[in-house]
Amino acid sequence: MRAAAEKALAKADCTLVEVMSDIKINNAHNFFRSLGFEQKSYRFTRLIEPR
Repeated sequence: MRAAAEKALAKADCTLVEVMSDIKINNAHNFFRSLGFEQKSYRFTRLIEPR
């Protein structure tokens, strides 16, 4: 399945795939690393409370 997806992406001239994972999910980051993804950054969020 992975090879087929990568072939379809390449055929569509896609040169980058970006995924996001939740830090609370055990081993999620290692899962993506095992697929050849490189960690490039951390994402930060903050809720704004309504007044």
